Amino acid sequence: MAAKPAPVTVRSTVMAALKPLLPKSWALFEYNTNLDEITVPTVVLSFERYERSKVAPRAIRSATFVLTIVQPMIHPGPADDALDADVIDLLNALDDIAEGVATVVWTTAVRGVAFGRPGFDITLTVPNIQINQEA
Repeated sequence: MAAKPAPVTVRSTVMAALKPLLPKSWALFEYNTNLDEITVPTVVLSFERYERSKVAPRAIRSATFVLTIVQPMIHPGPADDALDADVIDLLNALDDIAEGVATVVWTTAVRGVAFGRPGFDITLTVPNIQINQEA
């Protein structure tokens, strides 16, 4: 008997849209995980919340994720220079998704530290998704 395919989720849709647009040398993680060793620019997707639409029917929601990009270098200067270039590449990739089939919209990119390294948290929204309701 063949295994059932994994269900299509909002997360898997975002990942499927994002993965082909990132440089092959980057690491991409579908879930927030503890990263002990970072050797390449690393991107981690974390679910944040669902929001009810104010104007659409009850089962229509928006999903919000945080996409974190982390630079493997830790020394100020070179790490920040590399991160600045990487975050622009990532934002451009996200803009390409917004123009494609999956609607994924980024709204903010906030500089911070993640996993002990310089990074950015980028807020993503997937608007107007249908949430199945149980009978």
